[in-house]
Amino acid sequence: MTEKKKPINPAWQALAEELLGDMEDWRKLHPRATFAEIEQAVNQRIGRLRVKMLEDSALKSDQADWGTTDPSQIPRCEQCGTPLQVRGKHQRQLLIPGGEEVTLERNYGTCPKCGIGLFPPG
Repeated sequence: MTEKKKPINPAWQALAEELLGDMEDWRKLHPRATFAEIEQAVNQRIGRLRVKMLEDSALKSDQADWGTTDPSQIPRCEQCGTPLQVRGKHQRQLLIPGGEEVTLERNYGTCPKCGIGLFPPG
């Protein structure tokens, strides 16, 4: 029996195909590139795909929109344990290995008791 393939995220597949074509074009323009130069060009392109996959995967997390989740799932203050209050969506940039920047937009919360803010992980 053959194993059924899982569908690939269309945005990831489209970006991967674009990057593969871009790499082929780059190689034609740089026929005498050294292995190190080729490696750098490949890593730059893989970095773009890594960023897209990280952003999309993180934003699928329950933590991304916790203001609409079950009250028992609301993050709690790390200092006093009080459930946080949503203060709207905010963007946060994270620097990942390779120097790429991942942008996450998710609910930000503050503790009504002690005022500490939290941009939930995950």
